Amino acid sequence: MLAITLLVATGAWIAIVYWMTGLERKEPAYLDIDLATIPAGSPKFYIFHGTTLALVRTINAILDDLEAQTTHTWHQRPIAAQRPSFFVYSLVNPADGCEVEHAPSGADRYADSPSQK
Repeated sequence: MLAITLLVATGAWIAIVYWMTGLERKEPAYLDIDLATIPAGSPKFYIFHGTTLALVRTINAILDDLEAQTTHTWHQRPIAAQRPSFFVYSLVNPADGCEVEHAPSGADRYADSPSQK
């Protein structure tokens, strides 16, 4: 009887400690990023809730290039008049799973269409 009481008390103690210390922690609802560590013009990568994200400190060359490419994008949304200092984007398109890749200035931007092969 003493052994059963001891086991129950130990189990209760473990449950209380587990509950009080929050051993089952959830991921935070935000990323704590020191923006001073983000290099201008280059992406820095993070994983947030299982999704890979890139954060880019924009420079005028990036924004000029995006404005030049807007006619080729699906949303054709212009760059805001007050140019943003940062962009955050997911590296995987949730609709079709394709990955976003950085193409340096002068590099080919679009995959060959089947008719070009």
